[in-house]
Amino acid sequence: MAQRVTIPDEWVEFVEQHVRDGGYVDSSEVVTAALAALALREAEDPVDDMTPEEVDELRRDIALAEAEIARGEYYTFDPSPAGEEAFLKDVRREGREIARQRAADRTGG
Repeated sequence: MAQRVTIPDEWVEFVEQHVRDGGYVDSSEVVTAALAALALREAEDPVDDMTPEEVDELRRDIALAEAEIARGEYYTFDPSPAGEEAFLKDVRREGREIARQRAADRTGG
């Protein structure tokens, strides 16, 4: 369904220039492209939907991750099949170590 839209005068020249430059057939294409860009930007920014507490928690998590990276505590993932298998092997090993530590903590050992 088509709809007429009125844009402020300060945007008219902007739209017309894009049409003159040949990037768009008409002003409707310019406005459609602008709306698509806006929709994409909004879809890519999940922070807009977060509460202030969630944003604070995210900032704390980012700060912790940055500190780990600065200490060299990170894993560079190799997406090849061999790299994926090595990654999963490391995750399993670390999981077993955590489970052993928790069991030792429960038994006082």
